[in-house]
Formats: sequence, C-alpha cells, structure tokens
Amino acid sequence: MCAASDTFTEELCEIGEAFYDMTNNQIDMNFRAPKVTITSKINGIWGPGFHAGVYDAGFTHLFGGYGLIMRSAGITVEGFSLRQQAGVGTRNLETVGFNSLAQQMFFVGVARTTNSEGMRLGAVGATAKNCVAIGLHRGFSFSPYSAYLTAIGCFATDNTIGFGNQSDLATNSSATAINCLSIGNATDWFVQGPLVSASNNAGLGTSAWMVGTGATRITIGADWNTTAPLFRDYANKGYRPFIPLNANSSLLVEGGTDYYNPLGYDIAGNVAPAYMNGGAAKLDVGAYEHDPGYGPWPSSHTLTLTNVVVGSRVSVRDQAGTVTHYDQIAAASTVVITATVFSDSRDNWRIRVRKGSASPTYVPYETLMTASAGSSSIYVSQIPDE
Repeated sequence: MCAASDTFTEELCEIGEAFYDMTNNQIDMNFRAPKVTITSKINGIWGPGFHAGVYDAGFTHLFGGYGLIMRSAGITVEGFSLRQQAGVGTRNLETVGFNSLAQQMFFVGVARTTNSEGMRLGAVGATAKNCVAIGLHRGFSFSPYSAYLTAIGCFATDNTIGFGNQSDLATNSSATAINCLSIGNATDWFVQGPLVSASNNAGLGTSAWMVGTGATRITIGADWNTTAPLFRDYANKGYRPFIPLNANSSLLVEGGTDYYNPLGYDIAGNVAPAYMNGGAAKLDVGAYEHDPGYGPWPSSHTLTLTNVVVGSRVSVRDQAGTVTHYDQIAAASTVVITATVFSDSRDNWRIRVRKGSASPTYVPYETLMTASAGSSSIYVSQIPDE
C-alpha cells in the first residue's frame, strides 16, 4: 500500500465500520507522507470500527503470513485488531520505518503458532501503548539491533512468551517497558537483558523486567486466576482489573507510574488515570483502567489575578466559608489559580487579597464570582492603608 502523497502532506485513513477484512497477502505501508494515521476514529470520535476494549469486536484485519508492515517512518495505527488466520501467521505488526506507533490495538494469534509475534518493535523509536497480545509465540518482541524501543501499558496473555526478544535472544539493551502486564503465558517475561529502563511491570513471581533508579516491579501470586482474581472475567477475555468484594485493593489498580507523553486513555477509550474522588490518581498496570465508580474527572477553572502587590496573601474560598480552593502568598504581581469546578455551591467563590502584616500595608481587596469550566482574569486594585 503506497500513498500518492508528497513529503509535506499528512495522510489519514479512517475505518468507519466493524467487519472482517481477510487477505492472504501482507500489507506493506510505504508512504512518502511525513505522518500517516490509520484509525477507527471518525473526525476524532471513536466509530463502529473501534473495538472499545472488547475482544473480537470492531474492525479486524484477518491475515495469513504477515499482517501489516510499517515500512516508512511516522506511521500510527490505533483502535482496531490484527488477527492471524488458523494455522498460518508470522507477525501481526512489524516496524521497519522509525518512530512507528501502535496504540489501543489487539494482536491475536492462533494456538501460539511457532515464531508468531504480535508486534515486533524493531525500528528506531518503535512504540506500543495500551495494546493487548493474545495467543502468539511472542506477544511483544524487541529487536536487539535497534534503539529507543518502548512498550507502555501493554498486556500479554496466553502466549508462549509474553514479552521477549527477536529470535529469543537474551538481549534487549535498547528497550523500555513501563506499566506492562504479562500473565498467563508459558513464560511471562523472557530473560532480561541490559534494558534502558523498566518499572511498575507485573508478572508471576519476580519475573517482570525492572531496571533503573527507583524502579519497582509488581509480584503476582500463582492464585491470580483462582482465589485472588486479577480480572473481571479472564476465562471470557474480560481483562479489566478487578477488585473482589472481600479485598481492599488490586495489585494492578493504581499500580502504575507516570511517564512522558501519556496517552490519557486505556485500550477501551476510558480516561486514564481514572478519577479518584479528589484523591491522588495513578495509572493502572496493563492496557485497561479500572473504573472506581466516581464518574468522570470534574472540570476546572483557571483564574488569573493581575496587579497583585507582592507579599499579599491570596485566598479563594467558597462563599459559605467551608472550602478553601487556594491560600498562598503572592510571589509575583500575577497569580494564576487553577481549581476544580464541582457544579454546586462550592463554585461560588469569594476572592480576598490582603497585605497588612508589613509596611506598606493595603486595604483588603475582596470580590465574588461563580466559577465554571474555563478561565477568567481579574485586575486587582489594592488601596494603600498607611
């Protein structure tokens, strides 16, 4: 597949229907365009082609031999499935061009076919975010002959090797793995080479890759699918993290770590990290985010106060005097305040600016406002009081 674009025009392919596209030939993606995106979004909104995190839903490219090969640079695929036909299949997705990106993808194999791979991260800068690999020889494979290979928030299960290396070589010196989960494979994590970084990965026992200052791993016990289930319905490929009624937490929920340029959504399109009712929120481990039941993240309002006398105490409270949104000493004449919008009486703000503890002193400045999602600016006029 070669687009007739030039080197200055981005290409966008939108998959608008849920169907099986079957072929026995590999599809080579070789474009002159600087950036190419193949997505199941229509005008930026998930359409019928999106699987919504459900196995065998949405658009599926069913292939024999190789699936997709990203030959040119800057290709992104997102939100659909690559599935091997029974008895055949080598590699669902291979990166050849640099800076290839796969996100929110399903890579599906058949009975762990010998040498089959869900995604081979081979080219410089190849990245997988919130993808799932099932039923392959290697779920995610890293080339030892490349650099800046990254897997973030990915999940591998029912494979011979969940996370491994090209040709099962015991080296992966240029790979980074963060917040990934590998469980239910014959080997969850292959022999760890000298990784660039790896943290907050999870696997059976102490198998998960881990390296770097402050890095940690999540150790899963052998009862992960029996008396201490990790998932809502693993037997039926319901892979969302699960907190049993008789437990207070899950090893996966809130178990991730922050990273540069986060996706912001899990494989099902849910906001990640999930809102924790005002408490600290962290990413979950793996491709799915647990819904704690607190609803969506509330909106915020950004208030900019200008002409503030340096050294003044700036306070923003609700008009009932029960909730403090902001209370700081102004270090500069411009003060920027970002506070949550709750869509109730807490959004009726009383803004007070006072400098009276050291000369020169000023008459307190006070005003009222009702905050809504968005931003506003107030010019503060403080009157000398000496």
